[in-house]
Amino acid sequence: MTDKTNTSAIPTNLDTTFSNRRYFKLTLEEANIDSVFGRGSLGQTLEIRFSPINGELPILTLNGGTPYTLRRAISGPSLNFNPRPENRYFLNHNDLNNTANATNDINADVATNTPTNPAFTYVSMYIFAIGKDYLSTIYSQPTHIGIFRLAEAF
Repeated sequence: MTDKTNTSAIPTNLDTTFSNRRYFKLTLEEANIDSVFGRGSLGQTLEIRFSPINGELPILTLNGGTPYTLRRAISGPSLNFNPRPENRYFLNHNDLNNTANATNDINADVATNTPTNPAFTYVSMYIFAIGKDYLSTIYSQPTHIGIFRLAEAF
C-alpha cells in the first residue's frame, strides 16, 4: 500500500485499513489536528521531533511555527478505547509495556512482544491526505514517515 512505484493500487478507505493494523490518527494537545492540517498547511514543511531526553514530549511544527504536543489517539472508525497511561503522551511507560493492556478496550494502538528488561517502546508513523470530490472521499498514497523510539516517562 505504500509502494510509490505501484500505479495500479487505488487507496480506498485508508482509515479502516490502518485501524485494522492498529494505526490511529494522532491528536494534538493544543489544537485540533484537522484544523492544523487544513488548507492553510498545503506546501508547508512538517517537522515531527521525538527527543531522546527523558520526559521531553514529542512535538509537531509546520514551517518551524507553533509547536504542538503529539498525543496518542483514543479512537478510530467504529473503535473507542481508553489508553493507559491516561495522559496519552508518546513516552515509554510501564502501562505501554504491560501485555495485559494491549487490548481493543485499553491500548488498542499497542502491539506487544515478549517484554524485556529494559523495555523500550517505539512508534511507527504513516502520513496520507484525505480529500473530497463531488461524491466520494479521495485518499493519497500513504507514506511511511519512520519508526521512533520513545523517551522514558518522568
